[in-house]
Amino acid sequence: MPWYQKYRILLVIYGLCLLVGGREWWLSRGSEPPGWFSEEGRALTEVLVRATPDEADTELLQGMQSLAAGDVEAYERFLEEALARNPKHNGMLLRFHAQHLIDTGEDWVTVNQALNRWRINHPFDVETVNYYIGAGPETDLQLAALEDALLRIRWIERVWLEPIAAEDGTQPWRIVIDFTDGAVVDIRDVDRAVGFVLPR
Repeated sequence: MPWYQKYRILLVIYGLCLLVGGREWWLSRGSEPPGWFSEEGRALTEVLVRATPDEADTELLQGMQSLAAGDVEAYERFLEEALARNPKHNGMLLRFHAQHLIDTGEDWVTVNQALNRWRINHPFDVETVNYYIGAGPETDLQLAALEDALLRIRWIERVWLEPIAAEDGTQPWRIVIDFTDGAVVDIRDVDRAVGFVLPR
């Protein structure tokens, strides 16, 4: 008996799977995946809330939905509830928490704890954080000096500086920080570098 007759049922099943998979792949090429803040993303979050209400990942998604709707208090509440579950697996949650603490001006001890919690659990994460200063360099020489001072910090791998147009007419600057793998972070190093190059 030829091999194709012996395995004909298996071949038919594989053939059908290939046809269905090929069709799905072809259809998916022309469509974007649903974003978390789209109607589909909100619907998916609602499903997750019903299915896994006590998961840190679900609480993070609820928090992101709240933030997108402009409800910062709900975002912070969901973030704290998610962090209380000690979710070491979720690098996005740990990074968002650290970034939120920087954005809201928390003290350096709290910021360092959050940044190092993220970096210890996800030492090879390639994501960055933003650090904001009220007034940036005024000359190219100051800009180069500040970049050099920041790159001398042991836990900073790369850094970008860019001005931001604020609503009140001021021009604060954003420092985008990329981390050295496995290094301990102390956010005070950034303050020292900025204060040394741009004394106010």
